[in-house]
Amino acid sequence: MDDRLGEIVRALILFVTLAACTSCRHEKTISEPVRIDSTAVREGDLVFRCGYGMESKVVTSLSRGVYSHVGMLHHDSVEGWMVVHVVPGEHSKEEGVDRVKCEPVDSFFSVERACAGCSYRIDCPDSVAINATEYALRKVLEGVEFDHDYDTADTTRLYCTELIWRAYLSAGLNLVEEPSHPHPMHPSGTGIIFPSDFISY
Repeated sequence: MDDRLGEIVRALILFVTLAACTSCRHEKTISEPVRIDSTAVREGDLVFRCGYGMESKVVTSLSRGVYSHVGMLHHDSVEGWMVVHVVPGEHSKEEGVDRVKCEPVDSFFSVERACAGCSYRIDCPDSVAINATEYALRKVLEGVEFDHDYDTADTTRLYCTELIWRAYLSAGLNLVEEPSHPHPMHPSGTGIIFPSDFISY
């Protein structure tokens, strides 16, 4: 087999092995949801969480990070603090499609979804963070779907970290110079971005 095919096979073996090692459902060890200090956050701050499922374990294993998912804070004058994010498997039965959404922070950090979490301030002026949030909110209105291929080259669909990266990029701040992590399914193609990439910014 040629080198490219060999790379793909090796990546698939790694991906399947990690999935198999983490496919069992982990017992939930917390009884209270993750909380953030609402007085210490601002528009555009990031919120990270780690879940219980196979996908979360694969992401943290591949990235060697603590968190597997990320969203962006937005303050709604009526609802309070909300999180703009896109994630697989949380769509309604009626909808049937995973899209960029805006939901209450308590829902984002519910005990069913998060075993750990935190908020994180990007080092930038308020105006940049606000502009980034406005980009993310436009994606909610546009009904942009989750990118199940995790293909950064496809701008019509987005995965969680890509949404954050493109939001801040649209505001003039590049949080990740290059989506350089090898893609588990397409190691010779476009790289992917992990949540831990933003924490090191």
